[in-house]
Amino acid sequence: MANRLDLEAAEETVVANFSVTPLVSEVTPGRELEVEVAFSVKGKLRRSFSRASWQEAYEAHDLQLRLAYELTLVRRAAIFHHKVFGPLRLVKKAKLYWSRNPDLEDHIWAMVVDEDGMPHIFDREEQVDAALFDFRRRVLIPSGALAPGDHVLKAELRLRWGRHLYVEGGELRAESPPFGVKVKQA
Repeated sequence: MANRLDLEAAEETVVANFSVTPLVSEVTPGRELEVEVAFSVKGKLRRSFSRASWQEAYEAHDLQLRLAYELTLVRRAAIFHHKVFGPLRLVKKAKLYWSRNPDLEDHIWAMVVDEDGMPHIFDREEQVDAALFDFRRRVLIPSGALAPGDHVLKAELRLRWGRHLYVEGGELRAESPPFGVKVKQA
C-alpha cells in the first residue's frame, strides 16, 4: 500500500496531452499498425527536478532520477478491455554529473539517458526538462493483434519514480482518449 506522501506526489503530478495517433486509419491484414504515442509529465515531479535541486542532490550523492513507463494498448469491448499490445516497458534516466565546461556557470548538470539507452548532454535546463519529461514514440502493433473490422483502441500508461531529496516517490496512471482503426478484410 502506498503511503500518504506517495499519494500526494502522484496527485500533484499529472500526465498531460496524452494522445495516441494512428499513422494510417485503415490497415490491411499482414501489415503492422504504426501509432505515435505522445504525452508530457507536468506538476510537482517536473517542477522539483530543477537547477536549484541538482546541487543539493549531487552533494548528498542522490545522482539519478529514474522514470519507469509501462504502456499498454487495449481494445474496448462491451464490458471488458482486451489487451492488444504491451506492456511496453521503457525507462528514462537523468544522471547528475560534474561538468568541466568553462562556459557554464554551474558545474552540476543532468545528462538524460533516453528509453533507447542513448545519453544526451544539454547546456540549458529547458532542454533537460523537455528530454526527460516529454515523451513521443512510434509503436508498431503486430499484424495479428487485430481481427478484420472496426476497432476502438486506447492506451493505458503507468509511470513510477523513486524518492529523492527533491520529490517523494510515486506512481501515476493515465489513459489516452480512444481512437478508431479499421482493419480491412484479406
